[in-house]
Amino acid sequence: MKFFLSIFFPVIGILSCARHSTVTSLELSHQYLANVTADSVTNLLLRPYKLKHDSEMTEVIVYSEEALLKGQPEGNLGNFVSDCLLERAASEFREKNITIDAVLLNNGGLRVSLPKGEITKGKLFELMPFDNEMMIVEISGKKFYEMLCFIAAKGGMPVAGFRMEINTKKKPVNVTVNGNVLDTNATYHVVSSDYLINGGDNITFFSDGKKYATSLFIRDILISYCRKLTASGKTLDVKTDGRISFSK
Repeated sequence: MKFFLSIFFPVIGILSCARHSTVTSLELSHQYLANVTADSVTNLLLRPYKLKHDSEMTEVIVYSEEALLKGQPEGNLGNFVSDCLLERAASEFREKNITIDAVLLNNGGLRVSLPKGEITKGKLFELMPFDNEMMIVEISGKKFYEMLCFIAAKGGMPVAGFRMEINTKKKPVNVTVNGNVLDTNATYHVVSSDYLINGGDNITFFSDGKKYATSLFIRDILISYCRKLTASGKTLDVKTDGRISFSK
């Protein structure tokens, strides 16, 4: 491994103990250290952990029929992650008699695409490298409509549970939630990441909602979903389905 070390040598003129110091010149030098020998003791100590880590990250957990890519107004990568969260949240909150209506995520939180073919555990760590928790927030129908306006202004975001069109004025139209027309007097439960629900990406429509923590990392939910698919002899086959589209 190679290192670059920058060392600064300021020459300070000190007139007296009672006066302020003044920099009169600044010299910058670079020392190049090459062919550094690795510390054998440290390597020996870390080797078991590295082997275990490498073994876990190279585990193939699912086979994908297509490459999963981000897109707008929708992409199959966003659909995959959103649908996973919708399914898991519905399962987690069924006993509490809470119906999960929608999922909202952001494309920026999806760090890489997923390839066609074998997908490893490490690849899902690359997709979701941060420990973002799945959270649920309860909001009014009016706040839900604000969320739709935000999505429309962005030109589309990863979502699940509802369908909408974006008109030429970048406004949401023809909205249905769980197959029903949006009711601004109703209450809705939306799944998202703790980052977005707590105001990330300048999101304000979640701020007054009742929040439910799950203590489940989004990444772990994806890994669990993929393993279940493989265990049942299925592959990952995700398509775009027009859940968000532009009005014609």
